[in-house]
Amino acid sequence: MKHTNHKLWALLLALVAIAALCAFSATATGEVVLSIPYGENLICTLTDDGVLTVSGEGAMMDCEKNDRPWDHMTGEQFQVVMSVLGNLEHQAFDVVVEEGVTLIGDYAFYEFPIHAVSLPDGLTSIGDYAFNRCDSLVSINLPDGLSSIGDYAFYRCESLANINLPEGLTSIGIHAFTD
Repeated sequence: MKHTNHKLWALLLALVAIAALCAFSATATGEVVLSIPYGENLICTLTDDGVLTVSGEGAMMDCEKNDRPWDHMTGEQFQVVMSVLGNLEHQAFDVVVEEGVTLIGDYAFYEFPIHAVSLPDGLTSIGDYAFNRCDSLVSINLPDGLSSIGDYAFYRCESLANINLPEGLTSIGIHAFTD
């Protein structure tokens, strides 16, 4: 009898979790559900409709492959992200880097589930491996002020079929656009 009670409680908890996820997906309003600092002067916010926004002033910090701010989320933060991601049509986020951000650091979005990226006019540099292996990335605008794209920056972005390079671009790293 005790074993049966445990199964019933587990089933009840699973049903409550599913109901919460369904309610979450039905109320996507653009409300901020998570904020993570990204260096000293920048912050990343995620809304319930799947938009990840980087805002603030200055350069995104350079990171290592598995040492980005979101690689250190708590279990609760991770569950929020997975709930939002699971409710998106493309199973990938839209990223908006706001005006004021001047550089996207190394490994910033490495292997991140991204569908589209919007970059500000004031962005001057994209670091090494910044969007490397973003398999779902189909759209990115490179602003006219961009002068440098790092090594392997868009390597293995297999869904990215088309990209317009700005006239002011003076440096493209090795294998920046290799599949």
